[in-house]
Amino acid sequence: MIPPRVLPLARYQLALLLRSQCWVAPVVLYAALVVGGAAGGQELGDSLAWAGAALIPVTAWVSRLVVTAESTAERAVVAAVVGPRRVQATALAVALLFAAVLGAAGVVFEYFASVKPPPGAPRSAGSVLLQGVIVVVICLLAGSAAGAVSAPPLVHGRGPGLAALAAVVLAWLVMPLSPANAAIRSQYTAAPDPTFALLAPVIGVLVLTVLAWTTSLVCVGRGRA
Repeated sequence: MIPPRVLPLARYQLALLLRSQCWVAPVVLYAALVVGGAAGGQELGDSLAWAGAALIPVTAWVSRLVVTAESTAERAVVAAVVGPRRVQATALAVALLFAAVLGAAGVVFEYFASVKPPPGAPRSAGSVLLQGVIVVVICLLAGSAAGAVSAPPLVHGRGPGLAALAAVVLAWLVMPLSPANAAIRSQYTAAPDPTFALLAPVIGVLVLTVLAWTTSLVCVGRGRA
């Protein structure tokens, strides 16, 4: 059951984000990347992998925006009412849901704009779509984890925060042991059924996201925000 104060708090944080219009830049960036991914007659699997990869920096960016949307005084007042950990957890959840809407829109666009597998291909369009959705979800969680560890209370200041965000996002995208990297590569491969190849990335990204969120909440609870 959702605690009674969570929904008003979520609406408040979402309203802060929307009124600030800071969301425009990451939304435009994601739209440009998704449209670019479908250009030139890309195959569906490649386009969905690209849409997932693009979601990592966008989700991390939105997470930082929501967490830092309030002034120090405003956040202190809200934290005094509902608790600092609940404020932090709700902010990360609102950012995750906002980015999930973007990711869903990207999947829909890529499905209709990309080249579908021909009849008789090893992977049907439905199979490719399902695997692509899993990849997008993995990348969504990876971006949320990146945002959690590059925002207060772990990293203070705009410059250090953006530098940390860029470093973590880059690690998610290029490190061979990264669950997001493995998921994206599995979608690009020509394997007949890479579904089982996504099992380890799913588990890995869940563990790392929980660890990132928990670390952020623990630090907030110790008064480091």
